[in-house]
Amino acid sequence: MKKKILLLILFIMIACTGLTACSKASDKASSEIEEEEDEDKAESKSKKKKKKNKDKDKDNDKDKEEDEKEYDDQEAKDAYLAMLTDEISFIVDADGIDGNIVNGKEYTLSEFVNSVISYEVDDEGWDLDSFRLTRAEYAFADCGNDGETEFLLSLNYGISGDFNYAYFFKYEDGVIKLKGEQYWPYRAMLDVNQCGYCIYSGAGGANIYITTAFYYDENCERVYLYDQEEIMMMSEPRVPKSYTKYEYDSDEYPDDEFDDDGCYIYFLRFKEYEYDDDYTHEDYYNEYYKDQIYHFEDDYGNDLEPSEEMQKIYKKDGIKWAGLEEFEKIKTDREKEMGLTPEIKDAPPAQWTDASETGVFKDLIVETGDDIEGYGTYDVEMQTIYDDKDKPFFADASTAPWEYRPIKIKEKSCKENEILDEDRWLKEVGMSPLGDYFSDSNYSYQLSGTTAHGNYLAVSVYDKSNNLLYAYDLSDFEYEDGWEGGEDSDYIDRGIKCAMLIDNYLYLSVFHDTYAASCPANGYIICIDVNTSEIIWISDPLVVNSRNFSRYGDSLITGYGFTDEKDYLCVINRFTGETVEQIKLKKKPYYITFKDDELWVRTYSYDYVFTIEE
Repeated sequence: MKKKILLLILFIMIACTGLTACSKASDKASSEIEEEEDEDKAESKSKKKKKKNKDKDKDNDKDKEEDEKEYDDQEAKDAYLAMLTDEISFIVDADGIDGNIVNGKEYTLSEFVNSVISYEVDDEGWDLDSFRLTRAEYAFADCGNDGETEFLLSLNYGISGDFNYAYFFKYEDGVIKLKGEQYWPYRAMLDVNQCGYCIYSGAGGANIYITTAFYYDENCERVYLYDQEEIMMMSEPRVPKSYTKYEYDSDEYPDDEFDDDGCYIYFLRFKEYEYDDDYTHEDYYNEYYKDQIYHFEDDYGNDLEPSEEMQKIYKKDGIKWAGLEEFEKIKTDREKEMGLTPEIKDAPPAQWTDASETGVFKDLIVETGDDIEGYGTYDVEMQTIYDDKDKPFFADASTAPWEYRPIKIKEKSCKENEILDEDRWLKEVGMSPLGDYFSDSNYSYQLSGTTAHGNYLAVSVYDKSNNLLYAYDLSDFEYEDGWEGGEDSDYIDRGIKCAMLIDNYLYLSVFHDTYAASCPANGYIICIDVNTSEIIWISDPLVVNSRNFSRYGDSLITGYGFTDEKDYLCVINRFTGETVEQIKLKKKPYYITFKDDELWVRTYSYDYVFTIEE
């Protein structure tokens, strides 16, 4: 995974920022990952500004998407297509390809794909369902614009789109060589044009957008150009604190402040970021931050200047900033220096062809939504569970013969994470990303029946032999009476997010994906007695919108949080549904699990470890 970590590392700076996603957006966001809705806004604004800043003298009638480049290198094209059927193998001619791929070794395409899958499952700990191949596409290119035909192959793994790779191949002296690999994760994008120019970008948080520019030259070698980052909603034109040396000497530099109507901060870096476990913030500042070039502008693209106080600090510390015209010229000069020509940069987008039914991919690809082989039987009738409109939120008395044993949770550590290093954290604790299918040590759970907003309304429970045990339809819980059709009706459809079966009691988390004010009857646990298919209790509202929840003894441990709402862990009596304790967190919790008898909690920008005692 070394290559993947290095390619992801452009997002590492965000972990150092400690920036708070302060957006008070009037459009109601999705709390499945609340930042994702804000990220969409960030991405949209970024694209609008990029479009506005393009060269206005270009011919507006030129349609690059339709102006597909013509290729006549038929021998190379035939070889590439034969590679898709395993008729022709290829040689790896690049270091650091993911999946235990050996440089200099010859592979058929099916051997290559199976090696990557085997490595991720056997060595990295992902389950096969999370890392199955789901899509393949290919395109022809002319990297470096030299008239020779290269081959691009895009492979997507994982049911949630978490693992995506683009491979760059070159045909030389009758041999196909794998020359490069670009990985991009969930919440990122890769755009490639027909001459090998690439933009790797993504929203790294509620108010951060990041772009890496590079291209593949005539030898199909990767040429790094620059990283450009954009921070939105800063209340004044200034360099964020975490990109200065004052991150580790906070008294000398004012704290960051944000505003929905604030300004935009852009900065360029010409040295590709690499992560080092031993680096301090001061090391990163000296290595990367201090040589960045900054630019400030308002929502309309007008230049802004930092305050006189800030300018004095910048002059003293050598922090460089420029107006838009100079900022764009610096980028253009860098591109010229690195050999990027307008013909390469302005080439039409790569024309991708779906390869799902081509050659080896007919057997390698498992379509998202397909049943897992041997996934059990469907001879159990699905039971409908109805929402009792007059229900109390938790039972008045225990429904179990045991006395509840309380627990004591104590914080052991809290460290800032890299925000987009979720894969690393999940592997460290031995978890997989939760999708519509997940499992614990005793049972597997399949969610189905999606709402218009993508939430699930039904759950099926299987034993370890993949026999269906129980199936429940909770469609009646989709909307709360009296709340349909309002301003936020597109976001307040509730759904099942996680399930856990313990001692014949099925616990389900149910919530919608926006602010509590939009529909307060939200974010609760439902307990169903599988022997009677009746609801035993429903917890307090606003106790869960974390992606999963955990259990310790007689307690369920859940998490809740949202923009402008409190973030905390909840301890719930699993016999009655009563909230026993709330533990404040700095950010919204995503995942809650146990590792080495300790409770590990992944939040948006912090990783917690707690100890638990009965």
